[in-house]
Amino acid sequence: ANFAANVAQAELQPADGSPAQAGFAAADAAFTGLFAAELALNLFANWWRPFASDAWSVFDLVVVAVSLLALGLDGVPGLSFLRLIRTFRVLRLFGRLPAFRQIFRALTSAIQPVANAFTFLFVVCAIFAIVGCTLFGPADPDHFLTFSFAFFTMFQVLPSATTSLVLCPLASVVIVAVWGVAAPASRRGMEVLPGAHAHP
Repeated sequence: ANFAANVAQAELQPADGSPAQAGFAAADAAFTGLFAAELALNLFANWWRPFASDAWSVFDLVVVAVSLLALGLDGVPGLSFLRLIRTFRVLRLFGRLPAFRQIFRALTSAIQPVANAFTFLFVVCAIFAIVGCTLFGPADPDHFLTFSFAFFTMFQVLPSATTSLVLCPLASVVIVAVWGVAAPASRRGMEVLPGAHAHP
């Protein structure tokens, strides 16, 4: 319900002082009070070491404390960013539902393999960026002038969504360069061949 209220408030964008804004503020205060009461009961039932050793309980403590601070300093300018913490209160479900906990553990356990794959991808992109600077830097300075340009180009090409934006101009440059070498050689070959310019 709290998350649905946050979604509705972000969608409607009620004006300050409007009845809708007052209703959302009252709902936020009610949810903050309920979460604070729940946190107090949890802290009373699991005092102090079991509470502090549970990461989800500590997360609840931080979220509720910041929510209470944002509620108490609602009229202070420059502290509106504290309201963003209300959005993260939905993450408390991860600590309540076993299925969500299992998904969260799976995601956190995948961080190390994903980081290794990202490092490998970074090295591969860096290698091809250096190759691109050497081969295509003078011909296509918009994409391969420096290492940073070339690396960003390689990063763009990876998802294949912007490949045409890079390969089409590069292909035209390569075709012009190849034609600039092949055309004079072809003309010289025609001049050497006997009877190349003879007409039947």
